[in-house]
Amino acid sequence: MGLLDKLKEQMSQVKLTYLGGYPDLARSTIVYVGREGDNLNLYKMGKLLVSIPISSIRGARLERASSRSVGKAALGAVAGGVIAGPLGMIAGGALGARKKKESTILLTIQHGSAEVEILFGGVGKDDVEKKYPRFVNLLK
Repeated sequence: MGLLDKLKEQMSQVKLTYLGGYPDLARSTIVYVGREGDNLNLYKMGKLLVSIPISSIRGARLERASSRSVGKAALGAVAGGVIAGPLGMIAGGALGARKKKESTILLTIQHGSAEVEILFGGVGKDDVEKKYPRFVNLLK
């Protein structure tokens, strides 16, 4: 494989957080997911962790979820109340209670005689919803 081919392969990989589900990988870690031939591969720092045959993949879906930080809402309300009175308290509470996206990619595979769901999340503030289309393209 030439240098240009290797660069193309790396550019097509998707950086995600592996959250769990695969029997041979125990802990959460940042991985690069890429396709090589008929396999979906998980890499960590350039080292192959897992190779999943595309034929064993049963499906992939995006589970959308979000949460609000109650602590940030309360802090925003107090700060807004101190600075601008009652109206500031309402506005500060609303601004502090912004939603945090916590979506997850679920990859269902056939592993031996069992179906297994592998979970992936975003990396840092990266939103997994934006990466999902690229992830699905690896499966085609």
